Amino acid sequence: METAYYFKLRRIAYTTDFTDGILFDESGNRLSDTLEPPSPQLLLAERREGKGCIPSGTYRLLLTRSPKFGRWLPLLWKVPGFTGIRIHAGNTVADTQGCILPGERIAPGQLAHSQAALKRILAVITAAQKANRDIYLRVVE
Repeated sequence: METAYYFKLRRIAYTTDFTDGILFDESGNRLSDTLEPPSPQLLLAERREGKGCIPSGTYRLLLTRSPKFGRWLPLLWKVPGFTGIRIHAGNTVADTQGCILPGERIAPGQLAHSQAALKRILAVITAAQKANRDIYLRVVE
């Protein structure tokens, strides 16, 4: 078996309303901008409900059929305190309850071309799977 494939998600901005980031492939090439819910610490500081974005760490990425979306999407495996965390299309934090949204940042906390970005990510995952590589996502600050 080949070595594992590692995506890297680097978070670049935390606000009380959203978390912006950038997703890179294993060679360090920018694949997509990302959008997530706000940091749990910022939510607590404002006494707002919600879990916020997932903790930093390294997570196994599996391609599974999503019952909610009715299609094959990346699933992050064993995220502490969360279940069902996926990478799926969306343009604002209203489109996610904790999942990672890919796209092209058009303004802080707003994405466009999310479906195209998701398609690029799925192509990379499919190629890694065909090469029998385990796939991971490293989430860093």
